[in-house]
Amino acid sequence: MPPLMKDDMTTPGSQPVAGGTRKYFTGSALVTDTPQLATPTAGLETLEYAGDKAPDLVTEDENSKMQICWNKAMCDEMKLPQGYQNIAVLIIKWAKEIDQLDSASEVEDVRKVFAEDFNYPTTIIELNNKTRPQLQLDRQVINFVADNNGDYNLLIVYYSGHGSYDEKTEEFWLHA
Repeated sequence: MPPLMKDDMTTPGSQPVAGGTRKYFTGSALVTDTPQLATPTAGLETLEYAGDKAPDLVTEDENSKMQICWNKAMCDEMKLPQGYQNIAVLIIKWAKEIDQLDSASEVEDVRKVFAEDFNYPTTIIELNNKTRPQLQLDRQVINFVADNNGDYNLLIVYYSGHGSYDEKTEEFWLHA
């Protein structure tokens, strides 16, 4: 543990303690640290608990707030946006007349989750036999990526159909 500075006497979620002592958790033990010059480990003591489990001194709400603070601090320090700037979903399905899996209700359930529950912009494309399905797929995926591409964007592609993985070439193939 690095030596503590005079103005670094608390941790997130803790209260300042008289004499500059700070308390934190390691494993299932509470550790108190009283900073002293030139000896970063001086003043460390471990408090043992009766039984196997440490008492719950931090609530779920406090833990969630500390996690949010940590994420914000890391993004600020690394000059990254917090979370994704944009999220978009592409759902690929086969036309009903050639859909051997009869996946229409599954696709609708997935669409509802992304569009209604998460409020993500969702596009559904339907592949058919009017033109080569591979060309339809290529065009739609390229357009989707071109419209939604960005450094901090999340693009989700959901495919309802058959596929295979070629271990030699490490390629994934979609099948009608």
